[in-house]
Amino acid sequence: MDKSFKASQSMHCSGQAGEVPENMKGFLCCLKAVERL
Repeated sequence: MDKSFKASQSMHCSGQAGEVPENMKGFLCCLKAVERL
């Protein structure tokens, strides 16, 4: 996974804060984003 893709996913997850993602991949991404905070 390259950095540009990871950064894009991070931005997407930030926009979904407080919402339940439709797929598990997005959910895991959001969890990782929260752990960094």
